[in-house]
Formats: sequence, structure tokens, C-alpha cells
Amino acid sequence: MQRPSILIENVSLSLDGNAGIVDILKDISIDIQEGESIGIVGPSGSGKSSLLMLMGGLERISNGSIKLLGQNLSEMNENKLASFRRSNVGIVFQSFHLIPTMTALENVAVPLELSGNKDAFGLAEEALEKVGLEDRISHFPSQLSGGEQQRTALARAIIAKPKILLADEPTGNLDYENGKLVADYLFELHSEHNATLVLVTHDVDLANRCGRKIKIADGEVFTP
Repeated sequence: MQRPSILIENVSLSLDGNAGIVDILKDISIDIQEGESIGIVGPSGSGKSSLLMLMGGLERISNGSIKLLGQNLSEMNENKLASFRRSNVGIVFQSFHLIPTMTALENVAVPLELSGNKDAFGLAEEALEKVGLEDRISHFPSQLSGGEQQRTALARAIIAKPKILLADEPTGNLDYENGKLVADYLFELHSEHNATLVLVTHDVDLANRCGRKIKIADGEVFTP
């Protein structure tokens, strides 16, 4: 029997707010198989991005369990979690999260450098070529357009050939042309490496490109 790439069982997330405890996610269970592409949709504030953060181990659950590639994230300390994420999970955010004092090449090389890969810069250059930025490798983020910054962030996310790709509104800050370009690269990489792709988006067309859609409203999962 095939092991799920991502297995979410009875997961809840509650956070302290100004008015007390706020329930962000409520008893969510989702089974995502290896190589699937999933579009997570729903209104603003519904918990979509919070769920993606939990999948990436960037936020801790309040109850339940999340397993990625059979590994329970709650059983890992921060160091083990960071190491697991570097090797297996690529994350693309809406706001790029590039290091402003590093060139595009240096930004992309960071994950491999942290893993001790001696060819980090050579592989980073290849990753930037793949997303069409071979002429921008020595530029700093402030010298890149929004679309170029997002493609740099995408190159960084996929440089280690992760088994799981998580993308949070990856085209949300981009114009149509750049948004389409970034989306095309995401699905190309998903197909090329059989990576599991989980995509949070408000873009109906982008969600429709996924093999399956999951709707979240008021912290609960519904079938669209």
C-alpha cells in the first residue's frame, strides 16, 4: 500500500488572541498521496496559510498529528525539523523572503550550503537557469523585479529537489504574465520530479490546474 506523502489527522490549531483563545483550524484530516497536486482554496482568514505553515513545520499544531513522508513532525525538535525540511520540503511564499544583502545566486545556494554541499553555487546557477534568470545571478533582490524575485525564491525552494513543494499565494503579488510564468515553473517541477505540490491560492484558474481542490472555511475542510 502506498504511503501518503502528507497525512494530517484530526489537526487543530489554537492561538492566543487579544480576546482570548482563537481556534484557527478545527479537527482537520487530509490524506495527500505522493505526486498529487492539491489546490487549497477559501476566503481570507479561513486558515489556508496556517494549514500550509503546519505542513511545513513552521508552526506547531495544538492537537492531532501531521506526518510528512511517514515522519511525525511533532516528534522532531527544531534542529531535526529544520534538517528534515531542508532535505524534503520546498516552500514558496507570497512575499519572497529573500535575504537583501545576498545576490540571487547566494540566496539560492543557502539551503545547500547549510547542508554542506560543496557544489552549492554550481547547482544554484543551474536552478536559476531553469527559471530563466541566468543573466541575473549577480543581482541583489532590490535590483530584481517582483517576478524575478519570486522566480529566485522558487529556484531556492527546488534546488534540493524536494519531495514536497508548498506554495502560499505564489502569484499573489505578481502581474498576469509573471504570475503565469511562476505557476508554469511550479507545475513543471511538480511533474518533472513527481513532487507532491500543495498550493494555497485565491486564483480560481490556478487552483483548477491542480489535480484536486480542498476548500477551507472557518477553519474546517469542505469538498468544493
